[in-house]
Amino acid sequence: MESGALSNIHFLAIPWNANAKEGALVAINFLLSPEAQSRKGDINIWGDPSVLNKQYLKGSAAKTQQFKSVAEPHPSWQSALEQEWLKRYGS
Repeated sequence: MESGALSNIHFLAIPWNANAKEGALVAINFLLSPEAQSRKGDINIWGDPSVLNKQYLKGSAAKTQQFKSVAEPHPSWQSALEQEWLKRYGS
């Protein structure tokens, strides 16, 4: 990990066919709120770095250090990664 890690690992999305898109937006907005991000970032609870600027966080979450990041693979790699995953681990 000396050269870095993929650090954008938590994605929130609403499927195109979701029955409750408005409810999903409420949940996503909560999960991205300073309150929820501060709790998730608390080292006694989860300790995961926040996606928010530290100025919006409270408690130990404001002191959590980000991992050194490397660039995410280009989306065009998705097919190759999926094929190799299936070869290694099966369907």
